Amino acid sequence: MVKQEIIFVPYPTPGHLLVTIEFAKSLIKRDNRIHTITILHWTLPYTPHADLFAKSLIASEPQIRFHALPEVKNPPPFDLFLKATEAYVLEFTKATVPLVRDALSTLVSSRDGSDPVRVAGLVLDFFSVPLIEVGNEFNLPSYIFLTCNAGFLGMLKYLPERHRRMGTMLDLSSSEDHHIPGYASSVPSKVFPAGQFKAFDHFACCCTDNFPPVYPVGPVLSLEDRPSPDLDPSDQRRIMRWLEDQPESSVVYLCFGSYGVLGAPQIEEIARALEVSGHRFLWSIRTEDGGPCDLLPDGFTDRTASKGLVCGWAPQVEVLAHKAVGGFVSHCGWNSVLESLWFGVPIATWPFL
Repeated sequence: MVKQEIIFVPYPTPGHLLVTIEFAKSLIKRDNRIHTITILHWTLPYTPHADLFAKSLIASEPQIRFHALPEVKNPPPFDLFLKATEAYVLEFTKATVPLVRDALSTLVSSRDGSDPVRVAGLVLDFFSVPLIEVGNEFNLPSYIFLTCNAGFLGMLKYLPERHRRMGTMLDLSSSEDHHIPGYASSVPSKVFPAGQFKAFDHFACCCTDNFPPVYPVGPVLSLEDRPSPDLDPSDQRRIMRWLEDQPESSVVYLCFGSYGVLGAPQIEEIARALEVSGHRFLWSIRTEDGGPCDLLPDGFTDRTASKGLVCGWAPQVEVLAHKAVGGFVSHCGWNSVLESLWFGVPIATWPFL
């Protein structure tokens, strides 16, 4: 039996890497034809430690190997990320095309005729769709691994179909309501994010001509806390000891994802609301400056010391599993939603990227 190597190209942020690696582990457990899964990784400016994160997740998985790509020579300007995240992602992915091409050439050529292992195909993150052309050059089939929910896929399928039917691009300022298959309610044009819309449309158009078969493989959920280079073990113990001292279901946990950066006005308003409410809280903050408390109002931590705890990175799975946590204010990343559902913690939703 010929053994197979599969090459994964995930979007290199902690949330996407976590799900990709969990999916890779599941494939290896379920299919004994798979000899190796190789993960191609590049570094983004706002996730400089993602490679350490990924390596820690595969440390005990000898069949999963990590292949770091060279630095992208001409990345898009970072101010594009601040204005339109998906557009930045699209341009960055395009800039990795020659790096992925070189890596594939090396990996494929290393499997000569005498090697019992052959490269069978690519598994691309949805944000890596432009890399399909590279797979085609090597006659490798490409599979898109969507790390979010089926509703999002339904929206992406709807957009180009709507454009072909109407003959015009969607006007985000219009009063049009969109009846998207799979959605319980119609979606008004104004809720589509203006900065990201063109990038979403590009991603959708790449995979909706002769729409491919869809294979449900989820939910992909890791109940092991992901390690973080930003979290000192003593900080983790401090957070969990604090939770142990709180009454059951009394704490609201606030966290906006691995790169959910908040500006000063938002942090000040959240702090004011928490202080006025008087409720217990655990607040994981990631700021542009990297410090958890730099932008908090003067005296906030002292005034709320008996009720709350502010930290940087938090062990989210362990926090949501704790009996003291009774609510979750979330950016609604799919990993966070699944984890909250698993542990039965209600979510107050604040969707953003």
